[in-house]
Amino acid sequence: MATSKADASAREIVNLYARRWTIEPSFRDTKDLRFGMGLGAVRIGDPQRRDRLLLLNAFAVLFLTLLGEAGEALGMDRHLKVNTAKRRTHSLFRQGCMLYDLIPAMPEPRLRPLIERFLEMLKNKPITAQLTNIA
Repeated sequence: MATSKADASAREIVNLYARRWTIEPSFRDTKDLRFGMGLGAVRIGDPQRRDRLLLLNAFAVLFLTLLGEAGEALGMDRHLKVNTAKRRTHSLFRQGCMLYDLIPAMPEPRLRPLIERFLEMLKNKPITAQLTNIA
């Protein structure tokens, strides 16, 4: 691993790299249609239009992540992964995408608690409460 931080220890460099790695899945989620939003195929010449699209993408990622968090809080994540896994195998964003895809065919007894938990999370998180003006 190459670095310009001559005074950093090997452990510090590895920790910095590990922290940087957490952003890579976000880039994939934004660019790739299979895993996320599919913006890699979008070509926009107007910077303001691009910025508006990226803002909408940020909102979508936020809401899908909250949907994934709501589903995980209700134990729905166990239906989205192999039954031998003890830890989270999909990000909250990815879980939210999968749950969103399942909503049209989701039975009412599963859908209602998911939506209620999602709305509860929207209210309880300061940033989403401000954005959505839910009281």
